Formats: sequence, C-alpha cells, structure tokens
Amino acid sequence: MYELIEIATTDVTRFLKLKNIESEIIEECFDDSAVVSDKNFNFMKINQRYQCKIKLFGKAVREKTENSAICKVINREIIIGKKPMVEVQINNNYYYIAKKTIKDFLNDKSFYFCCTRKDLIQVDDVIHADLF
Repeated sequence: MYELIEIATTDVTRFLKLKNIESEIIEECFDDSAVVSDKNFNFMKINQRYQCKIKLFGKAVREKTENSAICKVINREIIIGKKPMVEVQINNNYYYIAKKTIKDFLNDKSFYFCCTRKDLIQVDDVIHADLF
C-alpha cells in the first residue's frame, strides 16, 4: 500500500512521489499512462492510499556495483496485463521487472540490478495500457 505524497506534472507526463506505508520508503515513479490511454492513473489524489505496482527499468549485472541493488526473486511467473514479469524484493519493497530484461538470470535466486527508472504500472485494478 502506498500513499501519494506529491505530483510533479510536465506537458504530458508526471512524476509521482509515493510513500510505502509499511517500509516508509519514498518512491519516485514515472507516470505516462495518460499519454497512451484514457484509462490511466489521473484519478490519484494527494494523501490518498493505493495498491501500486512499480516496474524497474535498467539491467541485471553479475557483480555488485556502486549503482546496483540486490534483487531477491519472489515469483518468476507474474503476468501483468499480458506481459510476463518477475516479482523481486529489494529490502522490504516489492517491484516488477520485465522477464525478457533478466532472461540470463531467470534461474538465479537473486541478482544485482542497476535501476535507471521506476514506472508506475498498476494502481488498484487499473493496469497501464502499455502492458496489453
């Protein structure tokens, strides 16, 4: 569960600050859902709570680097929309990575991941249109 604490809007996209209620970690997420569909995340309001899924963009690496985090594989068989994902845990937070992004690491119990961006891909029952 996340609480929306801030919205920064650009011409067509948004950056959202979400606070994980359990871990109290602040996530900065990219939201371009309104660009691709009229079924989007624009319904979200500051100080309201939502069930959110966050996708990590970047690349998996074999060894720890300054910018990598250790991802523990929770579930290799997640489908969001129509896209195969892998659910991972970093510290006490759960994220999703496109299965094709980590194809060389699918049999590993954990791996290092260099994240370049976090995207909001699901809020409550609304799934980002890019996943269909």
